[in-house]
Amino acid sequence: MWSDLPTSDPTICEYLGWAGLDFYMIDGEHGPIDVSQTVGMIRACENTGISPWARIRSVDEKLILQYMDAGIVGVMMPGIVNISQVKELVNAVKYPPFGKRGLAL
Repeated sequence: MWSDLPTSDPTICEYLGWAGLDFYMIDGEHGPIDVSQTVGMIRACENTGISPWARIRSVDEKLILQYMDAGIVGVMMPGIVNISQVKELVNAVKYPPFGKRGLAL
């Protein structure tokens, strides 16, 4: 089971986690939700065992990294139309040797 509700309310994420859903899709493509709003939603998901995923509006490495660094564990990337965009996405979400994502303490 999963959920894709256009809300930035962490309480909804928490309720859905307690209801037994597998993951929550944060809609960063269609709605006004930005990366800073996802942090509370991600924490609510983590508290209840539901995986926080994000639907991201574009293949923009910096934007993708912001979501990943906030704690997103999965990405839905609509609108990819060619193999170079797939490679960009993989490079943004995977650490070497599979991608180029970096790590800083």
